[in-house]
Amino acid sequence: MKKHDLVAPCGDYCSGCGQYNGLIIQIAKLMKELADLYGFEFRSKGVFDFKEFVKGLDWFVNNAKCPGCQQEYFSQLFLWKLP
Repeated sequence: MKKHDLVAPCGDYCSGCGQYNGLIIQIAKLMKELADLYGFEFRSKGVFDFKEFVKGLDWFVNNAKCPGCQQEYFSQLFLWKLP
């Protein structure tokens, strides 16, 4: 794959995208590990719902993946396919 192949329809460069390179998933996993390691559930009582926070991190781990939009999204948006 050439560098120009990694330019998304949104104008972003895919290699710099946290969904494409997996950085968002890595950070969400690391946040879960750190929250457990340092006991943030106890510290967050009365401030925010820690279980909902972890649920949100799980959502990122399971859903922040590259949708492969280069071809599919662009062709659906304009009803034609890229060459």
